[in-house]
Amino acid sequence: MKHRSIEIVAPSRLHFGLMSLGHGPRKFGGVGVMIDAPALRLCAHTASSFSVDGTNSTRVEEFARRWAAFHQRQELPACRIEVINTPVSHVGLGSGTQLALSVAAILHVMTETPFPKPAELSLSVGRGQRSAVGTYGFSLGGLIVERGKSTGELISPLDCHMSIPADWRFVLFRPKDMLGLSGRTEQFAFDHLPSMTSDKAVQLAEEVRLHMLAALAEENFAEFGESVFRYGFGSGTCFADFQDGEAYNGIRLKQLVDAARSLGVHGVGQSSWGPTLFAIMPDKGAALEFVEGIRKTTFEADLEITLASGSSHGARICELTPAVE
Repeated sequence: MKHRSIEIVAPSRLHFGLMSLGHGPRKFGGVGVMIDAPALRLCAHTASSFSVDGTNSTRVEEFARRWAAFHQRQELPACRIEVINTPVSHVGLGSGTQLALSVAAILHVMTETPFPKPAELSLSVGRGQRSAVGTYGFSLGGLIVERGKSTGELISPLDCHMSIPADWRFVLFRPKDMLGLSGRTEQFAFDHLPSMTSDKAVQLAEEVRLHMLAALAEENFAEFGESVFRYGFGSGTCFADFQDGEAYNGIRLKQLVDAARSLGVHGVGQSSWGPTLFAIMPDKGAALEFVEGIRKTTFEADLEITLASGSSHGARICELTPAVE
């Protein structure tokens, strides 16, 4: 049996907000962007049986079993998956979806089975129940707009994909002691959130199509940032019942957004349920200045801060060359 070692590096996902909650022919829908940090990294090696090493091993095996069941395989593939790095879970970066899709992708490569389209890859590991931004972003990178699910659709269709200018930077910042909603708590929230009004859904869709995408096409940084802020705030107000009455997940995050905006930053928002917030900057220099400013301005003494670029290609899979002895 030929020995193989495969590596996959997947981006993280920033979600700017949903477009619809229970209104109209399509449900959910949304927009977000893939970023290169923090990155997820897995390696898989030929082995006599299936095993997992490293953090999140239980979740990795769960996704592998879902993948095997979906493809009607009686046994898990004979390989050892090594978890090198995974972003923190439940902070708004879509790490669960990226882990699931990475496991599915690496098993396709190790078993030399045809690689599916993004929707099938996602379905094989049970992802994409609501947002499909991470599903398409895993394969494509860049900015993703998805339409939302109509009755009978398992995965929301892709509406638009665009690249992010290489110079632009995303500064991620969050209180280290906070987590966002997940699991049963998140499901309870979605089960009890009020539906968006028709006017709100139209307003959010028009913000994306008439302003956000137009600004990105022109690489107009200031207009793009303001549009992202308006869209995130508008979408966030629809979740206020589960965010202490705020467009952001509680007063702490609202104060952080206000602090960032007070520094003259246009594009500030919350990713998914947070607590990760982001500030979009025109280049690395401006990003570093913002980091210095937010540390001086904010009341939060213990912030986790990460600088990232837009991911232009999505996940990368490569075969590792054996070391020469």
